[in-house]
Amino acid sequence: MEYNYTHGGDVYRNPIEYDFSINVNPLGMPLASIQAAHEGVVLTGRYPDYKAEQLCHAIAKAKQIPADRIIPGNGAAELLYVLGQTIPEKALTIAPTFTGYAEAVAAGGGELTYASDEQELLAKMDDSIRLVFLCNPNNPTGTLFTREQILRVLAKAEAMQAYVCVDECFLPFLEEEDSYSMLPYLAEHPRLLVLRAFTKIYCMAGLRLGYLACGDTELQSRIRAKLQPWNTSIPAQLAGIAALSDTEYLAKTRENLQAERAYLVPRLRELMAEVYDGYGNFLLFRDEPDLKERMLEVGVLIRACGDFEGLDDTYFRIGIRSHSENQEFIRRLARVKNVVKKLRFI
Repeated sequence: MEYNYTHGGDVYRNPIEYDFSINVNPLGMPLASIQAAHEGVVLTGRYPDYKAEQLCHAIAKAKQIPADRIIPGNGAAELLYVLGQTIPEKALTIAPTFTGYAEAVAAGGGELTYASDEQELLAKMDDSIRLVFLCNPNNPTGTLFTREQILRVLAKAEAMQAYVCVDECFLPFLEEEDSYSMLPYLAEHPRLLVLRAFTKIYCMAGLRLGYLACGDTELQSRIRAKLQPWNTSIPAQLAGIAALSDTEYLAKTRENLQAERAYLVPRLRELMAEVYDGYGNFLLFRDEPDLKERMLEVGVLIRACGDFEGLDDTYFRIGIRSHSENQEFIRRLARVKNVVKKLRFI
């Protein structure tokens, strides 16, 4: 049976010029990480460190958490799937959200159920729920949860011996990262899990690198037992270590995102019926159901969001790219919608 791939980034079967279906950093991988990965390729005649100790210590130093709480992974996706196998029971999240949670839970033989907001989520948290996912900021809506909201969910989860996994893969794109991250709460909340990835913020989608921060040593052991040995390559480990020291790269990333969001949103609102406010390096909007196919005709791939729980085939998401790419996107979108007069806003 053929795998039903619904995520963005399938440029291999879609001959396009511009990929707006993914939400990785448009600045590309940091130069220091590229150089480190090249050096890592030279070393690939030997096995990688199965503990990835140097990488874990670099993450620990950068994020001010103990190294022994960090589980590296082949991207965040691997860690989600292993988590779904380790806690193969009923899970809960707020819809719409990242489809990978449902896929990971289903792969482990469990079931993911949905709530529409925090209030309903809390109401649905009963003894059957073993795991709660919160994506912050949420993909694809861009909704941002406060620490107070997450702590309310965590308090109820702890009372019923469940876990809360906070997906912070997009949080480093925000200037306010430190005010929203749950990493400082790991020590006092062993039922808290924090998922992070180098994939998005450091543009390592093809290299694959992420980590799960977990304070529960028993759960850590169960997760590690399900991971294959050497799950992170030498090039990935070295590239990650190099990326963590590049603070200038993060500053440029955030500056670009702020400027390009300000450029794209008003222009999209001239062309679309509805564009959603939010955070993160992506935008959600609505249009006619065939927009993805029409954009492919002009060489642009976008993410159709009809597979997200709570959304239908009129919803689409684009990543926020560089200024020249965003300009070209608006030009081609205006052409597809036959509103050339809107080009004056480019």
